[in-house]
Amino acid sequence: MAKTKSRLARVADFIETSATFRLVRILEVLAIFAALVGFFWELQNRSTDRAVRIATLHAQIAQTLDTDRGRSAARASVIALAGENVSMAGINLMGADLRSLDLSGADFELSNLAGTSLNDANAQMGDFSGANLNQADLSGADFSRSDLSGAFLLRAGISAVNFTGTNLNGAHLESANLRSSNLTNARLVGANLNGAFLDGAELTGTDLTNASLEGASLVGACYNSTPPKLPNGYSVPSC
Repeated sequence: MAKTKSRLARVADFIETSATFRLVRILEVLAIFAALVGFFWELQNRSTDRAVRIATLHAQIAQTLDTDRGRSAARASVIALAGENVSMAGINLMGADLRSLDLSGADFELSNLAGTSLNDANAQMGDFSGANLNQADLSGADFSRSDLSGAFLLRAGISAVNFTGTNLNGAHLESANLRSSNLTNARLVGANLNGAFLDGAELTGTDLTNASLEGASLVGACYNSTPPKLPNGYSVPSC
C-alpha cells in the first residue's frame, strides 16, 4: 500500500513538474512573440515618422520659394533631406540658396534648379541628369564623377568647377561660362557648347565627340598628357 502511494506521489510530482515546465515554455514563447511584435511596431512607427518628416520637408520647400527669405529657408530642408539620403528627383528649388552645401551623392534627376546658387557646393557623384540648371551659379563647386547627362546649363556660371570624370553627354551648355573649369576625363559627347566660354579650361582626356562648339571660346584651354577628343577643326595645345 505504501509503495502504491509512493508511486502515485511520484506520478503526481511528474505531472506537476511537466505542467509547470510547459507553462514556463508557453510564457517564454509569448514573451518572445511580444518582443517581436514590439520591434516591428517600432520599425513601422519609425518608417511612418520618416515618411511624414520627408513629406513635411518637401512641403516646406514648395511653400518657401516665393520670397528671398523663403529661398534661403529652403536650404535647411534640403540639408535635412540630403542627410536622410532622400531622393529629390523632380523637386522645384528654383532660385534656392544651396551655397557650400554637402550634396555628395544626392539625387536631383529632372529637378528644377534654375537660378540656384550652388557655388562651392560639394556635389560629387550626384545625379543631376536632365535637371534644369539654367542661369544657376556653380562656380567653384565640385561635380566630379556626377551625372549631368542631358542637363540644361544655358548661361550658367560654371567657372572653376571640378568636372573631373563627370558625365555631361548631351548636356545643353549654350553660352555657359566654363572658364578655368577642370574637365579632365569628362564626357561631353553630343553636348551643345555653342557660344560657351572654355577659356583656361583643362581638357585632359575630355571627350567632346560630336559636340557642338560653334562660337565657343577656347582661349588658353589646354591638356596634360592625354589630348581631348574634339570635333573636326578644333584643337588645343598641351599645357
